[in-house]
Amino acid sequence: MKAVAELVDELHQGENDMVGRLQRTAHQHAADYDVRHGATHLSEWSKDHVSRLAEAGRRFGLELSSTTDVDGESVVQQTLDKTAKALRHRPEPALLLLRDLRELHLCAAGNNLGWTMLAQAAKALRDKELVQLTDDCQPQTVRQMRWTETLIKELSPQALASMSSESGEN
Repeated sequence: MKAVAELVDELHQGENDMVGRLQRTAHQHAADYDVRHGATHLSEWSKDHVSRLAEAGRRFGLELSSTTDVDGESVVQQTLDKTAKALRHRPEPALLLLRDLRELHLCAAGNNLGWTMLAQAAKALRDKELVQLTDDCQPQTVRQMRWTETLIKELSPQALASMSSESGEN
């Protein structure tokens, strides 16, 4: 059971991380309605996952916060820091968005693997509550991955091709 508790804790941290990343992406790319709206909506799913994992964790002796560790001030500060750093290098906004989407996708993929492992453990333990939790949450995490992948597929060709043509490459 200790391994399951550690997995719940790790997944709780991963979902917390996803909330922060989605909120930062929504703020940094607020001019793009689809990105802002999508990231904001998907962050609500991860907030719910954090809460539900905290509840499940109590059954395994964990004291996890049922709210996310991300607060508005830290999101704004992280956004300002990231923007200041980006302006020094002056990358194109489309490339910044692609980088952020790639990071979101990798975070969601890690969480998806965590949900897969937790689902398998829940089935092996015949823990109906944990099975229900994974059945409810994992599809939303998969949807987060699909959202990032779709945007990356839509944005990559133009953003990357325009950067190649500007640098004189063929």
